[in-house]
Amino acid sequence: MTQQFTTGRDVYLPPTELLEQLSSSQANGCLQVSYNSISYLIYLARGRLTYATNSLEPFERIERHLRRLNYEIPVLNRELRTQIRLQFESNWHNDNIIKSDYQAICWLVAQNYLKLAEAEILVERLTREVLESYLLIPKIESEIVVSKSNLSPIICSFDWQPLLKNCQQKLQAWTALNPHIWSSFQRPYFFAQSHAQRRISSEQQEKLGRVLKGFSFCQLSALFNQDELQLAQKLYPLIVKGVIFLRKPYPPFDRLPKISKLNYPITATTKQLPQTDTQSALAKIPNSPTVEKTWKIACVDDSPAVLRKIERFLDNEAFSVSLIQDPVKALVQILKIKPDLILLDIGMPNLDGYQLCSLLRNHVLFKLTPIVIVTGKEGFIDRAKARLVGATDYITKPFTQSELLKIAFRYLT
Repeated sequence: MTQQFTTGRDVYLPPTELLEQLSSSQANGCLQVSYNSISYLIYLARGRLTYATNSLEPFERIERHLRRLNYEIPVLNRELRTQIRLQFESNWHNDNIIKSDYQAICWLVAQNYLKLAEAEILVERLTREVLESYLLIPKIESEIVVSKSNLSPIICSFDWQPLLKNCQQKLQAWTALNPHIWSSFQRPYFFAQSHAQRRISSEQQEKLGRVLKGFSFCQLSALFNQDELQLAQKLYPLIVKGVIFLRKPYPPFDRLPKISKLNYPITATTKQLPQTDTQSALAKIPNSPTVEKTWKIACVDDSPAVLRKIERFLDNEAFSVSLIQDPVKALVQILKIKPDLILLDIGMPNLDGYQLCSLLRNHVLFKLTPIVIVTGKEGFIDRAKARLVGATDYITKPFTQSELLKIAFRYLT
């Protein structure tokens, strides 16, 4: 059990003041703060920051940042990212102090997938993202615990003041986008109505439709290898003009504190966005070879209700979805469709998901196609069996639209 050396209850402290106190006291350990059912863990060594994480989908966060590094480090490909998540994510909730996302980074270094300098870049980027969210907490009134739990090994450490100053400047820049944009997890969509169509060409409409498929600013930044703030600034004129509209973040990211002028008022030094016409704004939107087509998804399940649910979740996001209820006929239909992603239910009569997955993997067309097992079972044996027959991943019933889109983002982009 981890020994605690500082505990506070019902504390009213600004987030920065709490870090300043710990830094000035040369604290060693882990600061644990709860807000809106989110657990923030900030690690310190002699008052310097060594890592920060939170309980909201840490492996979604690490996948996004590894994807960005993949542009410079090709070995960090989709297969390796999937291996990391499957290997470490299941242990995340079993360890309340030394988090598995950090262990995954250490594993990448130990296996020579990352050089130490590259791991330092990854740790700093992950820490920055978590700190930006932490700084938005309006006040800390819940129980605060600083435990004697140190990271091992320590990859790097940061002087907290320059790092937090950088985060604060970025948050102030985000506030210039208020009230339209208040979270980096909001999801931009092309607003294909008559007034928008008159303003832009069919070619530009097609470009927007390919790019904006329900992914958040954070996810789009990983696709384009751009800072999410810069991407939001490029899309902002189109959002204001109604060409693009925003949906709120999917759960659980809707629990994150909102970016607000109340927390970070615009100062004289905050860069104001210039007025930009629609054509100039469209020209700034980056092109990416990863989003040049409409992705085809084949769903095989003997339950019409499940198929309707999947269709409702994905059709609205501009995917081409093919529903297959008869598993015996599925192989022939999948051969005709040639999907980019296959979702397979396990418990089907005559031919279950394991058997169908094995047949697909033995076909030359589907040796590399992502196949995701859809299962109501969470046991290790079922997951291991899915891997043995060649399944790429699994998703557990009942699933949310957010979880399904996360699979789409992982394997189709």
